[in-house]
Amino acid sequence: MPLYHCYKRRDGVKEFKDRRGCPRSTLDTPLIGLVQFDTYEYCSDLSSFEQASHAFYLTVCDIGEKGARVESSYDLTPVPQLLFLIFDRPNTAWKACYARAAWSRRDSTRNQYAVGLAFSAGLEDSSAVGKLLSGYPIPKPDDLQFLTATPLIRSIPENAVCRLLNSLAMKTLQSGDRLFSQGDVGDALYIIQEGKCTVQVPKDGKLCLVARLMEGDVVGEMAVLTGEPRSAHVEAETPMKLWGLGKAQFEMVSAECPDLRFFLTELVTHRFESEPLTGERAIGKYTIKNKLGKGGWSIVYHGVHKILNVPVAIKMLKHNMAMEQSFLDKFRNEAKIIARMNHRNIVRVYDIEEAFHTVFIIMEYLEGQGLDGLLARMGIIPVPQAVDLLVQICEGLAYAHEQGIVHQDIKPANIFVQAEDRVRILDFGLACPSGSEDLNMAGTIYYAAPEQLEGHQVDVRTDIYALGITAYELVTGRRPYPEDDLNELVERRLHQDVPDPCELDPGITESLRNFILKACSRNPAHRYQYIGEALSDLRPLHADLCRTSDEAALERHQVMSMFFVFREEHQLALNRLLEEFGSKVQDLGVVVKVAHFKDV
Repeated sequence: MPLYHCYKRRDGVKEFKDRRGCPRSTLDTPLIGLVQFDTYEYCSDLSSFEQASHAFYLTVCDIGEKGARVESSYDLTPVPQLLFLIFDRPNTAWKACYARAAWSRRDSTRNQYAVGLAFSAGLEDSSAVGKLLSGYPIPKPDDLQFLTATPLIRSIPENAVCRLLNSLAMKTLQSGDRLFSQGDVGDALYIIQEGKCTVQVPKDGKLCLVARLMEGDVVGEMAVLTGEPRSAHVEAETPMKLWGLGKAQFEMVSAECPDLRFFLTELVTHRFESEPLTGERAIGKYTIKNKLGKGGWSIVYHGVHKILNVPVAIKMLKHNMAMEQSFLDKFRNEAKIIARMNHRNIVRVYDIEEAFHTVFIIMEYLEGQGLDGLLARMGIIPVPQAVDLLVQICEGLAYAHEQGIVHQDIKPANIFVQAEDRVRILDFGLACPSGSEDLNMAGTIYYAAPEQLEGHQVDVRTDIYALGITAYELVTGRRPYPEDDLNELVERRLHQDVPDPCELDPGITESLRNFILKACSRNPAHRYQYIGEALSDLRPLHADLCRTSDEAALERHQVMSMFFVFREEHQLALNRLLEEFGSKVQDLGVVVKVAHFKDV
């Protein structure tokens, strides 16, 4: 008797009535099953198995003494007899019996079949299981035990595990074998079950060890995730056993299980953050050389322009952030904001590139250190130097505010100090138009203004508050509120004025003290209303304490040289290009000088 009896309603639509003699309850956690059959000529939709095998995994949703309900990628009803196996995880073994598919229904939304299996006999341990399965490329019980315990497979829903398992193929390597080379097409990723491998990148004409991977690790995920060529060489250090997941199979499974892509994205992000060395990667017109540092959103690399050989800083949005559209939009917004700015106290942006499934901002390469590093090294910044730095920060902010932009995250870590104490403001990633709200990213809490903490509108006075806290820290060596308890910190920020900095250092000048207290007023109406007011109070102090110089001397000129090696027949065309180039750069106020050399 079939498990499900088909009958017709009055409207002619077929329905199924459950007539099972042994009811089954749904499993809380699906089990892993396997079907194998000796012939598949009846199955028109199993043509892909004709070149592979006729054994594959399926998800067991419920099971009883005489049957089971499973989810399968294929309709199994045309197959007259199946060998059905179920994985006995506690004993790391298979249980088996013969079965047939009594009914099936297709779920078009998931491209899966719900199949009812009727058992010929009860499930039992069978000594013949190993023999029956011999010759088929499927994992042994201990292989399956390993795979289902890996972080990659545990990252996806239980009902998707079998679809992923069906996509894996075993691969073995001997010591010294190369799994893939830098530049190869990224056509698969691998889970390491046994052995170790080394990850190496070419650096200065030699191979440098980046990482050593072993059991349970995933290798090759970067190229599969991004579609870019392999970024490193991977070689077996010992004999290895791996399970490969092809790119096409990865795309298919991750389309239905976004958690798989998220897991690999987090893994890629972690590796970018933790690996001290990186292989040279082409990012548009630029080449990444080595890592400089990392922040909450991004990783910064040192790079060069491939043609001009000009050093640049390349700021990459972390891959886990790039998956979040809001973060991606903010990162692009930062680049657009800074790209339209041109001020000596604001970092310059040259270009924006998108590659490796993320965004890169190409900026000027700065030599020096962050103000936070300078403060950590010196403890307290001498008042004349602090005032000089504050004036330059104010000048950069004044320019940004004139463009209608509020930085929102002024703090020592976002102030870069170059030679001779020249200041560059970094990280406009939180920047927004004046008068807007930004409830998601309120800036670093230690410097955030009360209105930021309460989610109110921000304006130029928000930057002035953060600048006041920064000034307090520069001249006292500490921030104004205790930071052991963040809740208490917020409460004090909202309900108490900052303590007098002269309590920590009585030598602070009265005008600098007044600047700090006014800038740090809890009520925005009591602060400086625009940065020009703050500059008006700081400039007389700056003139008294700091070495004066002609303003033009601050605008130091830079020199760039370019050499052309050419044949005589190219002279005329080159002259025309140089004339056009010279005309355009002269419009910028740049002086062009051309020198001719003898043949080299």
